[in-house]
Amino acid sequence: MHLLLYSRSGNIATDFKLVSQVPSEDWEDARKRALQFVREHESPFVVTPEKILQYRGFDLWRGSNTFEKEIRLLHANANLTAYTEFEIQDKNPAYKMTYMFVAQALEKSGLEIEFIVASLDPADEISNVSAPNLSVRSEALNRALSDAEKLIETNGAVSGLDRAHTLFQAYLQLVCKEANIVFDANAPITTLFQLIREKHAKLQVTEPHALKQMTEIHRGMARILDAISPLRNQSSLAHPNEVLLGEPEAMLVINCVRTLLHYLNSRLRRDA
Repeated sequence: MHLLLYSRSGNIATDFKLVSQVPSEDWEDARKRALQFVREHESPFVVTPEKILQYRGFDLWRGSNTFEKEIRLLHANANLTAYTEFEIQDKNPAYKMTYMFVAQALEKSGLEIEFIVASLDPADEISNVSAPNLSVRSEALNRALSDAEKLIETNGAVSGLDRAHTLFQAYLQLVCKEANIVFDANAPITTLFQLIREKHAKLQVTEPHALKQMTEIHRGMARILDAISPLRNQSSLAHPNEVLLGEPEAMLVINCVRTLLHYLNSRLRRDA
């Protein structure tokens, strides 16, 4: 995940690949020359270019662009706090102009760069909700769980969305069978979830002070489930849909399913 803070070619050919980092002393020399240029020329911008050049998170890299041409670019591997600040800058036209001036200052100092980029440090990314270790299992459920996790891991959330939906439906059906709750074989996940909420003894909230709030949370989850099936049918690879759900949105849906699985599994496990 990265933000393109500056592109020499505008919106044309904005893809890039990092190849190797330029020695820090070479970047430091170029940075000092650019700082000198900035200080000698009055800045017309509200945001000072000096602030950007003094930020120690940027490194100079060799890379390649869409056309496999060798380029130079400034790249910051930012933690979540710094990346959030870069997101704010990316939406501010004043910063856009300042980054352009920084690139010009570097060029006047002998360093031509193609891009200025901020990437979220993979080690600092917010973890997705983990897949639960379900206590209620069947052969069909094991297969659905395995397929869903493999697809998500190898091909992304959009590819795994259909299998995650199948997994959740299979789990809800199995819970109903084990609790002797009668259900229609073609019942959607919203109906199955409602049956379990209303009829499964282990899912009844017994704490009086929490009853109202938990009931509202359960109803909210039901509304989420009501939106998942249309997304699976119309925006996933379950059918030959032309327009697919975005990867972040697909991961949000999968995380919602995993969260519900974690909750139901902890409430309904045999030793609870």
